[in-house]
Amino acid sequence: MEGVTGGGLPTDIWREVMLRVHEGLPMNPLPMMTPLPSTRYTEAQPTQPAAPAQGSAPRRNDTIIDQVLRDIFGSPSSNPGASGTAPQRGDR
Repeated sequence: MEGVTGGGLPTDIWREVMLRVHEGLPMNPLPMMTPLPSTRYTEAQPTQPAAPAQGSAPRRNDTIIDQVLRDIFGSPSSNPGASGTAPQRGDR
């Protein structure tokens, strides 16, 4: 049976076996979960902005995405290409 793959003879064998095994059995629908009732969402009410973290005051026209990216990567510096401390020996 060299060169036999899942798309050939095994598929035919599986089909024939399952047809014979299920012969005479009543067909039943697959069990399904009953869907939850739909929920109506209301528009969010504006809230007070959280106090900014120390050392990173938000700029006037910043979006929340700008603030998150600044928190992750830090503020852009005047030295392009500088990204924090220099790697030390043993750093990966």
